[in-house]
Amino acid sequence: METLERKLYDDLLEQLTELGTISEDAAAGTITLSGLPFQTTAPLRLHLTPASLGSHLETIAPDYADMFPLLKPIEAAWCAFYIHLLADIESAKPGDTDLVLGQVGVVAGRAGE
Repeated sequence: METLERKLYDDLLEQLTELGTISEDAAAGTITLSGLPFQTTAPLRLHLTPASLGSHLETIAPDYADMFPLLKPIEAAWCAFYIHLLADIESAKPGDTDLVLGQVGVVAGRAGE
């Protein structure tokens, strides 16, 4: 049986695949993103696993439950995360190579920073 964490992670991969090219390296815990219509940088590595996404969403869920009242709090958190992720991908600067979990979405930077 698929866990909720896995389902939310797979939903994210599906949505990103509709926008561009993704390549998952489950062993490394990364997803390489390229060719998204609003992406202005070279491929970006999103450091994310089903477990880290699930934990992050549980943490931010209380902050977004009221914004999406028709959804369960974890689903509301997923929507907020997705919106912030897309904005953070769009605002990545030249030279940024990696995306790591931030307060709501992700933070762009270079590997090792």
